[in-house]
Amino acid sequence: MEQLQDRIEAVRARIAQAAARAGRDPQEITLIAAIKTQDCATVQRALALGITDVGENRVQELAGHAPALLGRSRLHFIGQLQRNKVKYIISCVDAVHSLDRAALAEEIERQAARAGRTVDVLLQLRLEDAPQRGGAALDEAPALLECVLAKAHLRLRGVMCVPPLDVAPAAAFAQVRQARDALKARYPEADLGWLSMGMTHDFEIAIAQGATHVRIGTALFGPRDVQQQK
Repeated sequence: MEQLQDRIEAVRARIAQAAARAGRDPQEITLIAAIKTQDCATVQRALALGITDVGENRVQELAGHAPALLGRSRLHFIGQLQRNKVKYIISCVDAVHSLDRAALAEEIERQAARAGRTVDVLLQLRLEDAPQRGGAALDEAPALLECVLAKAHLRLRGVMCVPPLDVAPAAAFAQVRQARDALKARYPEADLGWLSMGMTHDFEIAIAQGATHVRIGTALFGPRDVQQQK
């Protein structure tokens, strides 16, 4: 417990320092604890230590954690999402960060309507020449945004990205922020306040470029067990 507390405090301090360097209020930045491969006991300890937002990459794991987390934290789905998996998380997820195509928007809308819920969603954007990262190409984003705005049970909140490994993070994050700003100018009625970008190795750079949500795993929980990731 003490080691986890130290890590959480260290990450929060780094967020505050990065915000100060950027002339920003650290309260603008939400720490999402990425709990991939973490057991329920560890996640529970993180909540007891003040973590309020958790993110999971995998549907089965999110569904497994949900009973213990509902009402105690805000649940973010931050991994690639298949249409046939939406039904397993729709009753518990608060925000889907990885909406990248109209067909997925249609399925989330259908399942959310059936569950009587409204779900926050972010458009996952893909930078050029980075197909392995998933997301909508920048020139596809306007059509996807219009699709989401037409849905009664989806609440558009912003954009998300995972930058390609071979691009400098600052340049990638700046490109995503500029794409988000262009969408805001074109669609002033859209709520695009969230910028979900930045992980353990680059979240301070993301904050400098305007990130409002950072998804941190290793810096909080230590290196992941490779065997558990398979």
